[in-house]
Amino acid sequence: MIRFSGSFIALSIWAGVLVAVLCSPAYPEQSARRQLHVSIFDQAFGSSRQGAPDPMKSRQMQYFNLQHQVFETLVSIDYNTNTVLPLLAEKWERLDPLTIRFFLRSGVRFHNGERFNASSVVFTLDLMRNPRSRFPGRFLLDTIESVSVVDDYTVDIRTRSADGMLLRKLAVIGFMLPAGYHNRVGESYFARYPMGTGPFRFFYVDNENTEKMTIHFVKNEHYWRPLDFNFDELVYHCMEPDTQWEELRGGTLDMVVSLPSDRISRVKLPKKISFFSCLGLRSAAMLFNIDKGGPLARIEVRQALQYAVDRKEIISRALGGYGMPLYSVASRGALGHCPGPLRYREDIQRARKLLAQADYENGIVLKMLASAHEPSCSVAKTLQKQLARAGITLEVTFLTRDELIRQVIEPRLRGERSTHEYDLWLISGWPNLFASGTHFYFVFLHSGGIFNFGTYQQQASPIDALYEAAVAAADNQDLCVALKKLDTYLLEQSLVVPLYQMEMVYGIRKGIRFDPGMNDMPLRFDRCSFVE
Repeated sequence: MIRFSGSFIALSIWAGVLVAVLCSPAYPEQSARRQLHVSIFDQAFGSSRQGAPDPMKSRQMQYFNLQHQVFETLVSIDYNTNTVLPLLAEKWERLDPLTIRFFLRSGVRFHNGERFNASSVVFTLDLMRNPRSRFPGRFLLDTIESVSVVDDYTVDIRTRSADGMLLRKLAVIGFMLPAGYHNRVGESYFARYPMGTGPFRFFYVDNENTEKMTIHFVKNEHYWRPLDFNFDELVYHCMEPDTQWEELRGGTLDMVVSLPSDRISRVKLPKKISFFSCLGLRSAAMLFNIDKGGPLARIEVRQALQYAVDRKEIISRALGGYGMPLYSVASRGALGHCPGPLRYREDIQRARKLLAQADYENGIVLKMLASAHEPSCSVAKTLQKQLARAGITLEVTFLTRDELIRQVIEPRLRGERSTHEYDLWLISGWPNLFASGTHFYFVFLHSGGIFNFGTYQQQASPIDALYEAAVAAADNQDLCVALKKLDTYLLEQSLVVPLYQMEMVYGIRKGIRFDPGMNDMPLRFDRCSFVE
């Protein structure tokens, strides 16, 4: 769904010779190049100031967009139709329930001229599954048992158990790497000067201005298929959200992609800027730490929170109206979405009765963890007011992205599994990368989920069996049926409070054609062009 404002007026990221040889664009004069300047939502590249988009090293989720400009995968996902399509693999076939054979595209070369073939696939997936590589997405590839060469352009991937999500995982994080170049220069050098097969080549990082770091990419003139875009250089600008809109208005930027917030509706843009929003797959939910015990161990209390939430008010107050209420754990457009019937609607009196049934008629106090960035801050503050109406006092701890990485994400990546002190965790803007509820279920709700906040970690989990039945499904139809069973169970037991599905907000200079589609991660800038 694309929503335009009334008249498009907005209230609405080698050294020396090697750089020249391998990274410089093939244009005689820099001034003659056409550049597309973009900036991607809130703190687009985090605060680590990491430069090059090496998928093996980056733990900043927003680098995902950069990686998909430089690197390619065996298959891709069309988020508008939710289908898996060929990319570096021209086709594939399932040999048995555990083995998929991929037939690779010939004539593809990496940016350094190295040939892409079956050995590239084996090297990449073996490296990603090696614990020493510290690849952030390694846990998603744990089902892979072996990757073997059949011939130069045929490869078999065998899993330990049935994995109906393997194609989607490979589409999202299976970035193919050049074995020869990587082995020759080493991982540290590769992290600074990455090479893929994608439509853009990494050029350089300009971080002299720490407030406005830019990451430059140039057109891959030797791409394996004709490219439709008509600009020569893609420039990612890393800047704060408020600055993004100022720079768009001032002419420095050609495009801004932003998470929704109440501030967006107050932005004033000239007529030369088109302003619109698209419903994406990003969603928000509250997760319960039931393993901690206390009030949330009672289903009546969890249900009381469901009835105390007014989703439309959250969207209006915290998102500036850019969103849709979500009553299913899986987003609209994702496999497993349950459109109805609605299980919970706002009902403060019913919420109070449920608290009284659980012997909490005098109210309760709960601690919630939330991001210190927008729109999470405004959503959390709105939730505080809403829950207070039902007699629930919400104490919120806000953590910056760096604090979340240091205190929550990195300990979990190291395997630390202690029960958290918080009762609730607000997840806002979760990127549904696989266009399926399975990623969210596995990461947050499976007993072995890397970010399971406290949902049956310490006891036998009924969620696990439902999840495993889903990923073992032979086709999308069976997968959707299994996922809907899981979604229904989570809502019946009130283990998740779905909140809303986001509309991403776009500001684009007129004269530029770009259709972002259903998902903003990844954005495909090879489908963007200047209108002559």
